[in-house]
Amino acid sequence: MPIKYETRGKRPEYNEPKILRRKIDEYFELCEKERVFADYAGMRLFLKLYKKDIDNLCDPAVNGDKAYEYQDIFEYAKDRRESLLARRMVTDPKMAAGCKAALAMPENGGYSDKAAENQDRKINVSVSKEDAELFK
Repeated sequence: MPIKYETRGKRPEYNEPKILRRKIDEYFELCEKERVFADYAGMRLFLKLYKKDIDNLCDPAVNGDKAYEYQDIFEYAKDRRESLLARRMVTDPKMAAGCKAALAMPENGGYSDKAAENQDRKINVSVSKEDAELFK
């Protein structure tokens, strides 16, 4: 049975970070029970939050010091999604390509399989004559 998102009624206020954390944990537990991936958009629907709401929760100008707690909670959710995808990718070969694509999304880790743009980087190490004696 797919997860049903309640779209009617008053949207919840997450005026305390611990309330939001509990609700996010509830979402992950429900997804695990239903055997579906806990995606970012699904989490927002479950929480009844728009992207701008999340931005406001995480903005110190709007929420003061609580904003940093909200930021940590959303980082925790991102790390949890990233972990689920990475584990699934290596344990279920049929899911590898899909998990890899999902991991490339910034909200799931932002993985990239491309080499760094500037590969011509060099590191120059200089050693004084006195230090060179230590390596002889």
